[in-house]
Amino acid sequence: MAKVFLLFALFFFHVSSFCEENSVRLITGEYSPFTSAHLSENGLLTKVVIESFEAKGVEVKKVNFAPWKRASYETEQAMFDATFPYAKNRSREERFFYSDILHKGKLHFITVKEMEKDFQKEKNWKGKVICHPLGWNIEQVQEEVEKYQLLLTRTSDVETCFRLLAAKRVDLINLNITFAKYIIRNLYGDLDKFSFLKDKVKDDFVYLMVSKKNPRAKLIIDQFNEGLKKLKRNGRYRAILNESQSPR
Repeated sequence: MAKVFLLFALFFFHVSSFCEENSVRLITGEYSPFTSAHLSENGLLTKVVIESFEAKGVEVKKVNFAPWKRASYETEQAMFDATFPYAKNRSREERFFYSDILHKGKLHFITVKEMEKDFQKEKNWKGKVICHPLGWNIEQVQEEVEKYQLLLTRTSDVETCFRLLAAKRVDLINLNITFAKYIIRNLYGDLDKFSFLKDKVKDDFVYLMVSKKNPRAKLIIDQFNEGLKKLKRNGRYRAILNESQSPR
């Protein structure tokens, strides 16, 4: 009887280990239309991430949503297996492994229409106030902050940044253009209040991140990268990004 129990326990242990190695727990934040708890299938990049794992036989047990700062912290502590979509910076690179590029977009400086002409002259950038939400990658604007001695205002979310900008309590925001337009339309209905500055545009690369504390980190990154490559080769990646997203 003891042998039977031992064999059953060993079998259960191996099955549990196999299931754990072939499933992941994910956490992300609000970044419409790419990730959102309020969109069908949780957004375009959430769908890409899930299908990339599934292409390698890895089950995504659940996708949680949290503020960005908490999402990165809980992933770093291996409470979740991966988080996305995050840009690279020095601090994160010390703590996380990065996947291959998940998505490439464009970062634009945004101001109100009335101030657009002011920013056509370099001298007028000096001392302006830029809003940047907590938990977002500050390195993406560090060059301009230092060069023009920009004053930094931090908020809990990006919507507050846009409200401050509309009220002219800050002068600039720097965001992915697709995300910015989505937020503006949700807040104001159209883009008429704001101007997307045409200079100082930068590439915006985002990735899936796995904590270096996670014992399965390298395996998870490899599984995801292989699945992502498959989606890009067979055209599924582009097809997903071309889909429209509707509210739940």
